Amino acid sequence: MIPAPCKLALCPHCGDKTEIVQIASGNTFGAWLWSDSKQIAPMLPQVSPVQKCPTCGHYFFIKEARFIEGDTYSDEEGWLSFDEAIEAFDELMTDDRRHIEEWKAWSWYDDDKDDEESEAFKTWLQNNKQKDLELLTIIIAWAFNDMIRNGKEPSQEQYDVFKTTVSSNLKQPILSNNQLLRGELYREIGEFDECLAILGKFNPEDEFLADIRKRIMDKAQEQDDKVFVIIKGRD
Repeated sequence: MIPAPCKLALCPHCGDKTEIVQIASGNTFGAWLWSDSKQIAPMLPQVSPVQKCPTCGHYFFIKEARFIEGDTYSDEEGWLSFDEAIEAFDELMTDDRRHIEEWKAWSWYDDDKDDEESEAFKTWLQNNKQKDLELLTIIIAWAFNDMIRNGKEPSQEQYDVFKTTVSSNLKQPILSNNQLLRGELYREIGEFDECLAILGKFNPEDEFLADIRKRIMDKAQEQDDKVFVIIKGRD
């Protein structure tokens, strides 16, 4: 891996700067792959899609931030703790202002009309919130499983919040293009029959995906809800 000076993400709420790791080149040598699809590669840092501003404490999607180049090096990826991930979910899923601002920036928006009541806007907003929901569900799962990956046992309260939140989110049509992960998340919240039903209909031709499917189904049949290693890399 060849490091590069960090990027500075500008918080959309207060304008302060958050350091973000940046590299000139990297690779996946020694990478770990887990059953929740998270890859941890020592030589290829992965930046969290959602960041917490260290100044105002608000959360924002990294894709929606403006950046300037920093002049120092940083290894900050910005991954959230589980409790922070739940806070981010609550904040970002209840604030439609950023979507409305994006809609207004488009060329066909007409300030003289009640455009936010149009069917086109409502459909567009629903589709974008669905994408947000999918991403935030994955971030919540990764943050919960990071505790296990780091040798920490989640509290019963944290498990209950994880199970309730993910179960509610999975009732929406998210991860329709990733049935493997959808089934895995059902396993991780203890809904083993639903996991087996989903993966029973998923028959990938790819041998690697087929092997992961079998291993997840085996865990579900054993009523094991813990995330597990698919590929063991190096620390």
